[in-house]
Amino acid sequence: MLLVVFLCCFFSVAAVQPADKAVLNYTQVMFEFDEQEGADKYILYVKSTNGIIHISNEVYSLASLVKKFLAFGESYTWYYTAFRNKKMIFKSNIFSFSIATDFLVDDSKFRYDILSKKPGSYQDNLIFIDYLGVAVDRNGWPVWYMPYDSSRYFKAPQYRNMQMTPAGSFTFLKADQCYEKDRLGNILWGSPNDGVVSGDATEQYHHDFEKRLDGSYIACSYQYENMPCFFDTTVTCRIRYNTVIQYNAGKVVWQWNEKDHISKEALFRLSGPGVTDIAGTHMNGFSFDDKNNKAVFSFRNNNTLLWVNRQTGKVLYRLAGDDTGKSDIQFAGQHSPVLLSNGDLLVYNNNNGATVKNSSGTVPQFPKILLLGAPVGNKPPQKKWEYECKMNEHPEGWAGKEGFAGMLPNGNVLVCIGGGNKIFEVTRSKKIIWEMNCTMYSNEKKSWLPFSNYRSHFASSLYPYYFTVQKTTAGKTVKAGQVLRFKINNDGTETDTYKVEMFSGAIFNTFQASVTCRPGSGMMMNIPLGNNKKNTSPVSGDNFVLVRVSSVNNPATVKNIEYRIVQ
Repeated sequence: MLLVVFLCCFFSVAAVQPADKAVLNYTQVMFEFDEQEGADKYILYVKSTNGIIHISNEVYSLASLVKKFLAFGESYTWYYTAFRNKKMIFKSNIFSFSIATDFLVDDSKFRYDILSKKPGSYQDNLIFIDYLGVAVDRNGWPVWYMPYDSSRYFKAPQYRNMQMTPAGSFTFLKADQCYEKDRLGNILWGSPNDGVVSGDATEQYHHDFEKRLDGSYIACSYQYENMPCFFDTTVTCRIRYNTVIQYNAGKVVWQWNEKDHISKEALFRLSGPGVTDIAGTHMNGFSFDDKNNKAVFSFRNNNTLLWVNRQTGKVLYRLAGDDTGKSDIQFAGQHSPVLLSNGDLLVYNNNNGATVKNSSGTVPQFPKILLLGAPVGNKPPQKKWEYECKMNEHPEGWAGKEGFAGMLPNGNVLVCIGGGNKIFEVTRSKKIIWEMNCTMYSNEKKSWLPFSNYRSHFASSLYPYYFTVQKTTAGKTVKAGQVLRFKINNDGTETDTYKVEMFSGAIFNTFQASVTCRPGSGMMMNIPLGNNKKNTSPVSGDNFVLVRVSSVNNPATVKNIEYRIVQ
């Protein structure tokens, strides 16, 4: 069966961006072919409806990722040919597809203005605009959007914390619900929202949500509780506690509740006497490190970061922002903590409430990016790096909320200004090497206005972890003593590691191996088939060989090769 994997059906035209740019933006499409036995090369042809060939790619794998020439709002036909020793041995049927349109990627409504860029120095990846559910490249051109019922709503969906999983799906919050959807907008998972943890009708999810590599999901939520007021016990107050819930197979497998770790005195003092609806500490982000069994939680209202033991839920260290100037570590209204692989913590510091004066008056204050080392025992973390996000558009300073900072693979930091419209990449030497502003057209004011993003995550492409497996052992049968040959191709855009397993019936031992491939490369596998008659296979059947290849980073994708054993 012929397979093509593509992102069509739900795409839109985004024409020229500023008026002086006559360049169409393009989506990214992955094509995959059925293997033709003995073929050593394939050629992919894609034509527009007017018959012009846009793409003619030579492929030495079974898949081809096309990043250019396929414009939103257009229709195409495609086919492929297979070659052996420069001789064509197969030509496929002709297939067709189209790429749809939507106002979300219409440049008369939304634009991404590149203020500065230094080619070759910034990370060449996609940036996700979660306000719209759109991915843009580093030239400011949309390449994908999450399908949305624009005919019904015709307004920005305002997703929160949209990010791509290694499998190429997307997780995000929409209102008070959590979702995982595929590239075409099909729901893969929705949060139960059944109140099992909160005790209410719903869980009241908020702020942060992600899918873990093990397939589980973690979300922030709220739990409300009535209790006597700390200042006047004759008055009943409604307190909002923060909870964290982990789901697996639709069931709660782990939870954490703030009320077990905060004193009533501290909780009420955030609101003071006379307040009966206690908003609490306002948790706005988490980051998990399963390898080191830790997590970090961020609380905006009391400017606090908590390092928590992942297994027991106990607080390992509590760090409060100090805006008095007495400490080297100062933050207020911080957002979106990110634990790095070495244990360091990257934090977006909104720097709210900080006031600095000199002889000429108040000094404008801006958000800051903090890089903190891990606390050791009772010793506080050390500040390793800090960057002040000064903006020419706001000489008076900027006191906002939300925001995000993430570490890019090249060691630079991607920053999304919370409450603002700016996204930029900055080096560790504090040089901005790429900068973009997001704007939307106001019909009411007849002008372009900034729009904010909650967070902006990134990915190397729409297919970061994608692979194919080619059979190079001819036929459908094998014999004892034969060498089984096949090739693993990394057709994605990230280096990946593959787990190789062989299950056999009747005469062969089980085989396991692990191989790593860079993007665009392949690894030839040679597995000798022995004569051991011990049946070690978990699969039913006595006369077969089954090879299973799976991605470590995208374990949901599995490729199988099967042969029948003959004597």
